[in-house]
Amino acid sequence: VKTDYTAQKTETKSEKENAIELMNNQLSASSRLQGIALAKKFPDTDPQMIRLLSEKAVTDENTNVRLAAVDVLAEHSENPLINTKLQDIFLHQNDPMVQKELITIFAGFPPAELNEKVNEKLLSLAKNPTTEAFVKDEAYAVLLEY
Repeated sequence: VKTDYTAQKTETKSEKENAIELMNNQLSASSRLQGIALAKKFPDTDPQMIRLLSEKAVTDENTNVRLAAVDVLAEHSENPLINTKLQDIFLHQNDPMVQKELITIFAGFPPAELNEKVNEKLLSLAKNPTTEAFVKDEAYAVLLEY
């Protein structure tokens, strides 16, 4: 039994290493997406995965990679650390598609769970004439809940 556990632990470690390696592949967005898909297998308490997914959600040059990272994190938004990370990602997000996705996620949160800075950015996006219309609509929908 001990051997099976060790083998299982090694397999999980190699899966994690594979996911991290794929997510760090700067030459291929499809590899990063594959790594993010593998990250779904890991617990929402894995700090390395949370950090890497959060980083991809903010800094990756590919919108689809950013969206995929946000979606994996959003699956665990009941975890207070991940909830906070999602809000931090929103504050540093300049991609309208990802902004819209995050605002849609926030619409499912109780109003008390959104921090003051998120509320300020929602209002700023809603009032800014250069904000994409589809982002403004989502921001107004969340703001009207208050």
